[in-house]
Amino acid sequence: MKLLKEFFLNMKIIKYILSTLIIIEILLRLFIPSLNYFYKAATYFRDVMEDNGSYWINKPNYHNKDVQINEKGYRYGELDLKNKKRLLILGDSVVFGWGVAQKDIFSTILDNKTNFEIINMGVPGTNSVEQARMLEHDGLLLEPSVVLWVITSNDLASRSKRPTKLQKNLYRSRLLTALFYIKKRLYTTNYSTQQHEQGLNAIKKVKALCESNDILLIACIYDKNKFYQDHFKRLNINHFVLPKKLSRHRNSIIDGHLNEKGHENLANILQKNIFIIDY
Repeated sequence: MKLLKEFFLNMKIIKYILSTLIIIEILLRLFIPSLNYFYKAATYFRDVMEDNGSYWINKPNYHNKDVQINEKGYRYGELDLKNKKRLLILGDSVVFGWGVAQKDIFSTILDNKTNFEIINMGVPGTNSVEQARMLEHDGLLLEPSVVLWVITSNDLASRSKRPTKLQKNLYRSRLLTALFYIKKRLYTTNYSTQQHEQGLNAIKKVKALCESNDILLIACIYDKNKFYQDHFKRLNINHFVLPKKLSRHRNSIIDGHLNEKGHENLANILQKNIFIIDY
């Protein structure tokens, strides 16, 4: 009889725990809908991204209502072969314009406002090493006059890995996602000596590729990064740091990528900093 009472008591406790977790899950879905960012990102990286062996690219010819990827795997239209003035933009999800429709990303805005053909080679999850390879293997074939390299705080990170099906599906739970987000916020990233060396080699490689092909290289630092700033200065690479206030225009409190207003402001800043130069 005692064992039976303990069993029902334990079942009651489990019931309360499960009920509490379900309530928390519902509340998170109702009041912090932006937590779905992690599931969307994992789904995109698993289902749309492709690894060509040297770097990640977006799935060629992928289209939805907001994103159009061309046959080469980049977020811009068909190349205008008659246009001799091209500006190629290297970078990760910030350049790609995560969460913003194609017509509203800064590269599209610049393409419509300047005499340059703006080629967006931004690929989510890539780092400096991969971006240098993109320039070498794909970018130079497009014969750009200018390369704009947009640097973010995690460009020294190791190469991204495709999330497993289990990892992707775990992000369906907003509670698990919230716990992951809290852990991520508390964790301080410390890059290894090897990662610093690889980052420096990538900087030197991009500089050498541009110099040997008579391409103007301009680096733009999205968030303050002393490593890149110091090396850009030491190697005499044209660079500037974007104002901190730009980061106020975020997709959400969870998703720190720029929203439509942020991309509009970024386009204006870049136009003032880059296109005042007479090419």
